[in-house]
Amino acid sequence: PRRAAIARRQIFTNKTNLNFVGGLAYTRQQDAANTTSTSQNNSLDGALAVQYSTFRFDSMTFDTTLWVYPGITTPGRLRMTFNQNIYYKFLGDFYVRLSFYDNYDNQPVVGAPTNNLGATTTLGWSFH
Repeated sequence: PRRAAIARRQIFTNKTNLNFVGGLAYTRQQDAANTTSTSQNNSLDGALAVQYSTFRFDSMTFDTTLWVYPGITTPGRLRMTFNQNIYYKFLGDFYVRLSFYDNYDNQPVVGAPTNNLGATTTLGWSFH
């Protein structure tokens, strides 16, 4: 979705950030070809978020974000996106990142699940 929002930094230190975001989101959605409906929908939704990030020991970072999209043009529809990332730097510039996401829609397309869950693991090297 495309978002226009205003954020308030509730906590802003050199180790921890907590932000609250509120605004609007415009979504242009086209259903996949393998679903029952192949309609294209445009919607205007509210956009509310909580973003939390904390840094520990100069090598570990935790990032959590929750977006909630209550429907405005589609009353009763609620979508949410949750992201969790854990980043750990070790042996100089090598790092491992664990990420988890959950996308929820209380009115999904027929044949689609209400939740889309996933996780990724990254092993990398940063050169900066």
